[in-house]
Amino acid sequence: MRRQSTRATITPWTFENEYQWGDFHGDAKGMLRRGYDIHLHYANFGTRTLLIRLPGGLPDPKAAAPYLNAESVQFRKDRKGNNGTLVIDPYYEAGELDEIWDVGELFGRLVSVRAELLDGDLRPLYLAHLAARHDSCQDQETTREAPVPAGIGSLTSGQAALAEFYGISDSLIEAAAKISEKPC
Repeated sequence: MRRQSTRATITPWTFENEYQWGDFHGDAKGMLRRGYDIHLHYANFGTRTLLIRLPGGLPDPKAAAPYLNAESVQFRKDRKGNNGTLVIDPYYEAGELDEIWDVGELFGRLVSVRAELLDGDLRPLYLAHLAARHDSCQDQETTREAPVPAGIGSLTSGQAALAEFYGISDSLIEAAAKISEKPC
């Protein structure tokens, strides 16, 4: 891990590096394959990337498929086995989202999202879909809406942190909750 950055604070559980000038150029996906579970890349100029290592892959790939897209929300399988990494990387211009002042606190709340995904909870994937659907690169006319999962109106702390990280408004989540409550 030290080869990734000479300035990082490294423990068996964390790799933390804050840049004032420049950016992280290490191998985040490789770091996840070697033992870390989550990688968060935040920059005040628009970068908001979250990588989540999922041993064994997505619990239900068919149920997860509507929330994934080719650009911003992907599950990248390893070359061997079912393991892989969920990549949430919507594109935002600088100033499009509010700046995050306490990234460490937010990251602490985001950690639980991994366990929720491994338990088959689709709400984090839906929030990732919303983040990608409203990023600067999506054509709103051609982007299809993913199914709204049950319980979207009652977010966990980790899911609320995910919504905060990607600037998903409470009103958008409330509107989605109303859709999910409608009988078929």
